[in-house]
Amino acid sequence: MAGLKETVQIQIQDITLRLEEAGFGFGRGLQFWPNWKRKILYTLLIGLIPTFLAVRYGTELVLSYQYKQTELVAHPSYSLPSDAVVTPVSIVGTAGRTSAYVEVRNPNLELAADGIRYTFTFQNQLGQEIAKSTGITYLLPNERKYLVVPRIDSTEQIRSGTVEFEEIRWQRKLNLPEVQLITNDPRYFDEANPLTFYAEGSVVNSSPYRLNSVKLVYFVYDRTDRIVAVSQRDEFNISPFARRAYKQLWPELTASSIGRVKVYGYTNLLDPANALYEDTATSQPPTNPNSSSPF
Repeated sequence: MAGLKETVQIQIQDITLRLEEAGFGFGRGLQFWPNWKRKILYTLLIGLIPTFLAVRYGTELVLSYQYKQTELVAHPSYSLPSDAVVTPVSIVGTAGRTSAYVEVRNPNLELAADGIRYTFTFQNQLGQEIAKSTGITYLLPNERKYLVVPRIDSTEQIRSGTVEFEEIRWQRKLNLPEVQLITNDPRYFDEANPLTFYAEGSVVNSSPYRLNSVKLVYFVYDRTDRIVAVSQRDEFNISPFARRAYKQLWPELTASSIGRVKVYGYTNLLDPANALYEDTATSQPPTNPNSSSPF
């Protein structure tokens, strides 16, 4: 802004100097005028002083505005990042298995993070630490996801849990591949020999990208809509616009007590090697009228 003011002042001084030079030549001839003409001229000049001042300062304001419109101003690429929002740890216990999960949300619309390390810690009824589970995840811009511990290894009953994240290093990520994973509501049955509850369904890669890895997270609800089991699995090398079938087992459950099974799909779009574009000019996305997109 200092340079702008100097430029405006130089222009005004240049105009003033030219007027002064013209006035010097005019003043030498003024001494030969009659007194009455000079009085009239002086009266007119005194009356022009307010007009001159108004024009001078008005010109300065106009020039300042014009330079301000073209001035380069630095803006931050994004505002300060917001912390990830994490729900309390939920413990899910069934006969022979104890699991846990949290929901994590990235409130930043343009920021993402990869290689996020986290640790679940579990306590008994006395608050003593009895088990741990670690993992690595990622957060896409504005993403909401579940982190799951399918089975907690402990000889004691788990009463509570916490989760801690190491420092999340946010980066501005634009122009990520547009990938949509479509999961249907799976069917579920009891398998007779051995007696096992299972759900079967499919996930659709509705994009022109080959996905090297996709994580599926399962939530099993009883007939009162209470979560009674959580699990996860990884699917690999899903072609563009391809459907991948799955079959997930829970030996400790029976179909008669289950109300529904919900499936969510996630894939890491921050890894360039995970989503590879392929020419699919002749491919058509599969139809799945009963499907629902996660979140």
